[in-house]
Amino acid sequence: MSLRTIADSNWEWAASTRGTVLLVHLGNSIAEYTWKEWMLLRQLSAREPYMVGPRNESRQYCLYGQTLYTCPSDWWPGDVLERIQFPGTEDQLQEIRRMAEEAHDRLMTSAAAFEREAQKNLKESMDKLFGKRSRYIPNRSKIAASIRTNGLCMYCNERPIEHFEHIIPFSKGGSNEPWNIGGSCRPCNLKKGDKMPWEWEGRA
Repeated sequence: MSLRTIADSNWEWAASTRGTVLLVHLGNSIAEYTWKEWMLLRQLSAREPYMVGPRNESRQYCLYGQTLYTCPSDWWPGDVLERIQFPGTEDQLQEIRRMAEEAHDRLMTSAAAFEREAQKNLKESMDKLFGKRSRYIPNRSKIAASIRTNGLCMYCNERPIEHFEHIIPFSKGGSNEPWNIGGSCRPCNLKKGDKMPWEWEGRA
């Protein structure tokens, strides 16, 4: 069973003796609402399909706009809207879905390839502009660091310098310029690792 439009002459809504609204199909009541519920349902169903009444093993009712439909019991409002917007056969609909999925896959593949190429071009441009980065610390930076702390570890200020390191870690963009190079003792150097200066207590 697929989506089927019920002719206007076969369904109606009418007031009941209980002061409620009955939704009637071929003389049989399929749903009952208060006036407030019915007015809200009409507003909602004007914009999107809305399932009404009981659902049995073979079919259920759906109201959309001013039209009542029957559809399989396992359908959801989105399924109904899809069939309304494309009233073709199930095979045609499946073919359209397949084509849409293939187009989506091609688009995502192209987007991923574009991003990889953009990253590659950006790296090449940065290398050309600034030169390839190196961990090598020039002597001028080491000398400046030693003079700055009188040959003592810049962190504990007690033990002599054994290592020269990047204050802002090289792995996080730190440069080899003198202002970013500090001398440290081995314990402080190992404890700081690649932490930013504010991410540790400042001495071993």
